[in-house]
Amino acid sequence: MSDKVSQLSLVQLMGLLTEKLDQTIKQTTEEEKIISEQKKELEIQYQLMKESAERQSHKIKLNIGGQLFVTSKDTLLFEKDTFFYCMLSNDSLWKPEPETGEYFIDRDPQYFPLILSYLRKRKLNLDRIEESEMDEFIDEVDFYQIHSLLGVLRNEVDDEEGILTGGKYRRLSKIIKPSEFTKLKNLLSLTNRGLTLLYRAKDDGYASNVFHSKCDNKGATITIIKSTTGCVFGGYTNINWDTSGQYKFNNQTCLFSLFGPNNEPRFVKLENNGPHHSNQYSIYCDQSYGPAFGGGHDFYICNNCNTSNSSYSNLGHSFSVPGMNYSTDAIKSYLAGSYNFLVEDIEVFAIH
Repeated sequence: MSDKVSQLSLVQLMGLLTEKLDQTIKQTTEEEKIISEQKKELEIQYQLMKESAERQSHKIKLNIGGQLFVTSKDTLLFEKDTFFYCMLSNDSLWKPEPETGEYFIDRDPQYFPLILSYLRKRKLNLDRIEESEMDEFIDEVDFYQIHSLLGVLRNEVDDEEGILTGGKYRRLSKIIKPSEFTKLKNLLSLTNRGLTLLYRAKDDGYASNVFHSKCDNKGATITIIKSTTGCVFGGYTNINWDTSGQYKFNNQTCLFSLFGPNNEPRFVKLENNGPHHSNQYSIYCDQSYGPAFGGGHDFYICNNCNTSNSSYSNLGHSFSVPGMNYSTDAIKSYLAGSYNFLVEDIEVFAIH
């Protein structure tokens, strides 16, 4: 009897020991799990501190014309072959000021926040730039040699990546600069009017039928032409272009000369009051013609005008040039540099 009791007590004791051991193992496992989690958390904190320290070591101070900007080295090295890439290269002799740790750059700081914002975000909101300021801003981008932005601003490459945002401004013309376009709009009393590009010969082709397919029945338009002599001129009309084979008249139509030979600035408006306008000659519409103004024609753009020199200017017929007489060699060469001429580019804009 006592042996059975002893055996039972031994079994109970073994059960108790096993249960205790299981509890100890479970407790140890939980403690190990907690320790493991704490270790992971410490590792994460360590990595964050390390990255923060590295960022601090790569922090760059820029003194732009007396105004301090602070950014990271990675931001400034976003694009190769820029001003900053050369400045921060290992073999550069340009070092920060020892007292302040700043790199001094003797430039106007006005537009630098926009440039720094682009380097950080790879985007530029054009609504932050006034149209009249665009040329100066482009000059600053050019100075810092940020080619990805510069090419888009100059319309030398398409904005396939959507770098530019905002709707207030787009550089419409490849022939004239934004500030020159603003000056032209002022000359034509169109300051508050919007513009949409309808046709660009370099992109769309120089055939007359392409001009008509893009520009007919679009209402008021501005036509800007650049001849191969470098002259820039054109015309404004609020009459629809079409292929009717007819002259049309509206006394609001005018011509303009923006640049003469050798890039001579003019910005002259020529009224539709020439000696032979007869209240009927403002524009001429024909399917085989490009844009044609006046009854002389004061200027006429032929089919395939980039290779054919049949385009001509008989200025003074329907549009007047103060101080110049109709049919003289001087007035015939006034717009394009010569009577007959080749065209480098044409741009037509709808006005709304």
